[in-house]
Amino acid sequence: MSGQKRNSPSRQDLLHKLSKKLVDESQVIIVENLNVKAIVRNRELSKSISDMGWGMFVNFFDYKLKQKDGQLVGINLFFFRGKTNSILSWIKL
Repeated sequence: MSGQKRNSPSRQDLLHKLSKKLVDESQVIIVENLNVKAIVRNRELSKSISDMGWGMFVNFFDYKLKQKDGQLVGINLFFFRGKTNSILSWIKL
C-alpha cells in the first residue's frame, strides 16, 4: 500500500474534525478561491498541494455549513489587496 493511500484516511479524519470544530464555532467561513489545477501544474508544489486535500477540506465546510444554515464564502486572491487595513481594523484576530 502506498504512503498516500495509508495517509488518506487519517488526513480525512483530521479534515473532518477540524472542519467540524470551525463550523461549530462559526456562522460564516471565508476561503480563498485557489486555482488548484494551475498550482498542481507546478512540479515543485504539485505533490504538496495534492496531499493537503484543500478541495476536500472546502467540501467538508460546504456541506457542514449547509446543515446548520451557515455560509461558505469564496473570495478572489486579489480581494484583500489594498483593503487589508480597513478590514483588519474590525476583525478580531
